[in-house]
Amino acid sequence: MNTKKGVSFIPKALLLTALPVLMLSGCISAPETKSQQSVRDLHYQIPPSSMTTSGSGYTQMKWWRSYHSETLNQLVDQGLHANPNLKAQVHVLQQQFDLYQAERGSLLFPTVNLGVNTERQKLFFGPGVLFGPFNLYNTGVNVSYGIDLWGASRLALKEILSQLQAQNFQYEASEQTLAANIVTAAMNLAYELKLLDLQQRVLADQNRQLSLLKIQYQSGAIDQDSLLAQEQTLSNAQAVIPQTQKSIEQLKHQLNALLGRSPDAQIDSGDLAQMKLPAPVPVALPAQLLVQRPDIRAAEALWDAAASQVGVAKANMLPQFTLTASTAFDAITLSKLFRSKSLVWALGGNLTQPLFDGGALKNKKKAAIEAMQSAGLVYRQTVVTAFQQVADALTALQHDQQTLQYRTNSLQQEETRLRLAQTRYVSGATSLSSLISEQSSLKNIQITVLAAQSSLLADSAALYQAMGGNWSGKKSGLPQQG
Repeated sequence: MNTKKGVSFIPKALLLTALPVLMLSGCISAPETKSQQSVRDLHYQIPPSSMTTSGSGYTQMKWWRSYHSETLNQLVDQGLHANPNLKAQVHVLQQQFDLYQAERGSLLFPTVNLGVNTERQKLFFGPGVLFGPFNLYNTGVNVSYGIDLWGASRLALKEILSQLQAQNFQYEASEQTLAANIVTAAMNLAYELKLLDLQQRVLADQNRQLSLLKIQYQSGAIDQDSLLAQEQTLSNAQAVIPQTQKSIEQLKHQLNALLGRSPDAQIDSGDLAQMKLPAPVPVALPAQLLVQRPDIRAAEALWDAAASQVGVAKANMLPQFTLTASTAFDAITLSKLFRSKSLVWALGGNLTQPLFDGGALKNKKKAAIEAMQSAGLVYRQTVVTAFQQVADALTALQHDQQTLQYRTNSLQQEETRLRLAQTRYVSGATSLSSLISEQSSLKNIQITVLAAQSSLLADSAALYQAMGGNWSGKKSGLPQQG
């Protein structure tokens, strides 16, 4: 390497070579994804129905609090803080962020190295001409910087950042899924607990009915077939209780697993039975409302990353320019190492243009374009799927609300029949057995109403999840590409 003492010498040829290239710097850019244009023509309007409520209450923060159950709030909060899978994703996300910072440092900043060397040398200059042996001491700084002529480093960094943002959105989606799973499991547990209570009350009615029929059978008022029919009814009422108890235990195990606890940990059902359907229920969703879904934002970020890779592939086909500089002190004795006469420096530039690579760079660019087109279609399908899920949830809410209304009407009718039966029983116009039968029928209809209420609650939780509201109240915390 040619070296020259001083700091004022820069080869003119180097400047003449670099100047036109520097003037073209930044000409390459990533293709525009225009993701918003892909969804602006999508919308969903629920068909006209008896539902008259409307609004946007489902976008509130911590949506599960709208059910007004402190026990439910505590369960979700515990899960978000203690679930092992979610905590593992936090560490993975932090790891990826650290790797992004490392890559950012290598792409945007020069490499500076300090070197200290000591060598024992003996030089040969010709027959009989030797110099040494002697010690050579060297200490200096080497600098290398790849100029981002075509924006390749900027685009590569943008690609990494987009992938990191996609992973962050995927983490937020995991948070929402976990919250929705806890809410759904808690709702199912509340339903099963209330169902068990009603089933046990029906069983008590059937036991009373059987006792009365046994007395009638012994007195000859009824035949054995009537007694056997009631015994069979009692057996059927008994058979459903173990299934409900099994469901209760399994739901408790599921909740404990979601909370990161052992299956036999105690679950305080508390006021789960007091959960109420939130209001208002939206009947129409504009397209921009779904853009907040983490899975859509993750797909969009991956699309942006693929577009950036196209720009990188294009830039790699153009000339690459690297600047190098070094300054050092060389001396054969330590006492002279840091004198001004021992100072040496070098400044250089390297310009390379791919000429022939067997089509490698060209095919890499084509592959990057295909990957970008694929990512765009995945994004589009993610949006379509999101609208389908919201439409399904809204439709379920509509029809399940109608079912609940019909079940409630049936319950009111049965309550009227029971009051009439009680009046007839007091007046002696009907038997105690008939009254117990009406009471049992009322409880069975109460079970159907309970099931309809549970379905409606589950529908609302599904809609919350499908809408992906900004309930977390957090920003991604990721750096913005400048």
